Amino acid sequence: APAPPATDPAAETARINALFRDVLEDDAGTVRQLLDEGVDPNSELPLPAQDDLLPLFRKDFLFYYAKVEKGLTPLMVAAARGHLDIAILLLERGAHANARTKKHRTTALWLAGYAGRVPVIQMLLGVEPGSVADRTLIEVDLTTQTARVIRDGVPG
Repeated sequence: APAPPATDPAAETARINALFRDVLEDDAGTVRQLLDEGVDPNSELPLPAQDDLLPLFRKDFLFYYAKVEKGLTPLMVAAARGHLDIAILLLERGAHANARTKKHRTTALWLAGYAGRVPVIQMLLGVEPGSVADRTLIEVDLTTQTARVIRDGVPG
């Protein structure tokens, strides 16, 4: 059984920051350990993010969320960075797939899409690898207002 959550606010904030650090660093083993110890998979990044975490956010658009946008969750970070195994683990441990940031109402799916993380997008949408949905592409041409279905690489 997971350990009860820390009652000391500073200790709990440190554990939450550790969870975000390990998600950012794609360290699934330590993420699993922290979740086993009772860290909430729906914890929000404390803002402003602590100084030693900021460089880990600086490499992409997540930096904005670490500085300004309240409500960022570990699943959102895993989705944005394409850490599929961690995203699955977080969901298995109760992460809310449809959680939203406070101001812009951003979701993990939106962040994965913005970052082009196709395997995470597919997982969040429930697309199984090798399924018909996985092997199907719908190509839309807005100029000609047409669409075509491509299945297994063959236009249909």
